[in-house]
Parts: sequence; C-alpha cells; structure tokens
Amino acid sequence: MMSVNVTGSEPFEFDVTNSTATKKIQLFLTSWISWLVSDPQLARWLSWILTPVVVAFVLPFMILLFIWSSSLLLYVHRVHKRRLMRRLREAVNERDIAKAGREIVAALWDAQVSLRLTILESIFHAFCFRDGFGMVMK
Repeated sequence: MMSVNVTGSEPFEFDVTNSTATKKIQLFLTSWISWLVSDPQLARWLSWILTPVVVAFVLPFMILLFIWSSSLLLYVHRVHKRRLMRRLREAVNERDIAKAGREIVAALWDAQVSLRLTILESIFHAFCFRDGFGMVMK
C-alpha cells in the first residue's frame, strides 16, 4: 500500500494490488492467453513460424553451451584434480562448506580464463600471421 499526503489534506490509501485497473488487466491477459492456447490453427501457425527460429538460434546456442561446459569440466579434471580433491577433503574434514565452494568456483574461473585465452590465442595466430593473399608469413 502506498500512502499519499497532499499538503493540508488527510492522507489517502492507494492499494496497487487490489485496484480495479489491475484486475481488468489481469482478466484481459488471462483471457487473451487462454484464447491463444485454445486456438489450434494459431498453435499450428506459431509452431510453423517458430521452428526455424529454434533451429537457427536456440539449438546452436544449446550445443555451444554443452561444448563449453564439458570443456570447462574436462579442464578442471585434467589440471586441478589432485589439488582440488585434496582441498575439498580438507574443507570437508574442517566442516567448512564455504571453503569448498570457494575452491570449486576458483577452479571453474581458472578453467574459463584458460579456455578463453586459448581461443583468443588461436584466433590471433590464425589472422595475424597471414599476408594479404592468405599465405602464412615466415
């Protein structure tokens, strides 16, 4: 609730959650959404129009997300396995969950930085050591 006080008058209460305008908007939105869901031709048209969007944008994004997450986990497993396991065992023995969480987050950040630097380095070497004709300079 919001209280408004104009100079020289008594304050009045304005309740945003129970106003008639809010109820009308909620009624309009629920009726409109129920109409969208119940119309089979509209659902068919939406699936027809959104399929290329999903295939072109969402699917490649999900694939890249899975590749990125698996490369992070593999890097952590390869580089930080012994150190991380030793420090996690120490944190469990000390019953310090925050310390274990900090160690995991630090290892993931290190993996992310390493992955980004590797990608940037390969892009740099691919584009910077070529002359104007696409030949590698010696």
